[in-house]
Amino acid sequence: MLVGNGDAAMRRLKLLDEGGAKMVSVFADNPSPELRKSGGERLKARLPQKKDFTGISAVMIAGMPEEITAKMAEEARKLGILVNVEDDKKYCNYHVPAIVRRGDFLLTISTAGKSPRLSLRLRQELEKLFPSKWEKKLNELEVLRNKWRKKGDDMKTVAKKTDEWLEENSLLKNICKHKKR
Repeated sequence: MLVGNGDAAMRRLKLLDEGGAKMVSVFADNPSPELRKSGGERLKARLPQKKDFTGISAVMIAGMPEEITAKMAEEARKLGILVNVEDDKKYCNYHVPAIVRRGDFLLTISTAGKSPRLSLRLRQELEKLFPSKWEKKLNELEVLRNKWRKKGDDMKTVAKKTDEWLEENSLLKNICKHKKR
């Protein structure tokens, strides 16, 4: 379940959708046009009622006033539901890492809620280091790896060929700048 309004709720919905969450109920008492569009049939233009928590295993709350957040978080916890409130550690019993997703290539950063801003800044830097081409390159590498394995190459040979391919494509050039000592 996602409960929220504004940009904060949109970020969480995007995160859930990109992560492949299948059964997400979206509640917003003041949904933006963008949230209405993205939420589609999943959106209920109201706050959840007690009955709406039935069968829910996790709830994310974002962009809601403190008093509503506190009430919903308490209600969910009483029912044994995991709760995440964006940028408010005191209500969370799970944390959501900052994510860089390039297709199946996934990087995550977590400070366990100690500094969401640090996680955000690190995510922004990783997005620069790992641009969108990484999705395509990972898919290319998968095809090559399957071809090598089908040909009978052992894991050591596949690893060597992978390293050679990474060097040829300069994928790690700007990321791994280790000085020899």
